[in-house]
This record gives sequence, structure tokens and C-alpha cells, in this order.
Amino acid sequence: MSDDEQTISLSLEQVRERFEESTRVLVSARERLDALSESAEIQENLSRGLQETSTQVFEFTSAAREAAEGLKEAQNKVSESFDALKQLIEESDLKAVREGIDRISERLDRISELEAELSSTKEKLASVQADFERLKGSVGPRALKKAGFV
Repeated sequence: MSDDEQTISLSLEQVRERFEESTRVLVSARERLDALSESAEIQENLSRGLQETSTQVFEFTSAAREAAEGLKEAQNKVSESFDALKQLIEESDLKAVREGIDRISERLDRISELEAELSSTKEKLASVQADFERLKGSVGPRALKKAGFV
């Protein structure tokens, strides 16, 4: 083999090695990009889940507030009913007393219904808050900040 042939042979061997190394580097870069893409997708899904949970917490809080306002209104009506009952008793009209007692009974029934609704709403709110905290704990600080929770 001549010197020229050996130089050409070595050069071709070096080119082949460099090409193989380039291929390995490109495959490694592609794997890293795939992993980054998958990570970004997971963060996006978690962020969306946190946003949905936040919306649910807001809705349940609004429902609980409405139920509490309903209870307050019912309590005011019961108080008014007791005042009316007192006045009826003072006037000694038994028919009116009986009607007042019936109204009080109806309002007490409504208060019981509202209390049951409030209790149910509180349970749902606690469940949603627990889900929210669980999701919040599984997301990194950057995702929380990006979603506007920090």
C-alpha cells in the first residue's frame, strides 16, 4: 500500500468515526428533546388540573356563601316569627297563636333544609380543597407560579 492510499484510508476511517459520533450526539439530543417535551406536557396538564380545581373551589365557596346567606335570612325570619308569636300570645288570640306556631314550624323546617345543604356544601368544599392541595403538592414551584398560584 502506498502512502497516498494509506492517507486516504485513514481519512475515510476518521470520517466514518466522526459520522458515527455525530449520529450518537444527534440521537442523544433527540432523546433529551423528547423528554423535555414530555415534561412540558405533564406540567401543562397539571396546571390545567390546578386551574379546574381552583374554579371548583370558587364555585363551592360561592354556593356555601349563598347557603349561609339563606340561613341568615331564615334565622331572621324565625326571629320575626318569635316576635310575632310573642305579640299574639300577649293579645291572647289562640287562632293567631296557632297560625304563628305553624309559620315557625315551617321556617324551622326550612332552616333544617338549609343547614343540610350547608353541611353538604362544606363537605364538597373540603373534598375539593383536599384535591387542590394534593394537586398543588405534585406540581413544581415554577408551574404554580406560571399558573398564578404563587
